[in-house]
Amino acid sequence: MGQVVKTAVEALAAENSNFVEISKLKGDAKVRSYFRRVLFKPPWEDATWVMYFQSRPTMWEFDEKSMGVKVKSDLSTQIEEAARLKRRKAAFPEALYTAVLRSGTPVETSAVMANAKDSEIAALPMDAIEALMGSLGNLPEAADPPTLQKHAEASVKVITAVPGSLEKKAPSLSARVGL
Repeated sequence: MGQVVKTAVEALAAENSNFVEISKLKGDAKVRSYFRRVLFKPPWEDATWVMYFQSRPTMWEFDEKSMGVKVKSDLSTQIEEAARLKRRKAAFPEALYTAVLRSGTPVETSAVMANAKDSEIAALPMDAIEALMGSLGNLPEAADPPTLQKHAEASVKVITAVPGSLEKKAPSLSARVGL
């Protein structure tokens, strides 16, 4: 099946050299024929296609916004590997770590994290990320909008730092889960 889908995506991408929408892929004659002959049913629903492509990140680049897919190029793989290596070798953010340790309240922690660089947060040890997630898990008692906004920004930054922290701490684990 993989070869049939790959051939269809490459043929459809040749027309516009971009992501191929799932709807166009489902309409491809060879894909429809494969599903009828081998699986005895029509092509999958969009959600199943999304799961198929997202579960194979080494083969496919999937864009959720456009619901499109393209074959992953060697250049894309090299760029991802270079970014992964850069994150893995990032220096320990001692100033950020110290500021987090000195923050006495969740409001102060939110302010520190909201103002921190994403790359520094991702370079924190995984246990620090875990502690920050616990600390930021509850809304601060102060209900003024600026404080709540800082808290939300800090929470998003910490959650998005998880893959980078996993790569830094346990590269073999992050490779297994496809981060």
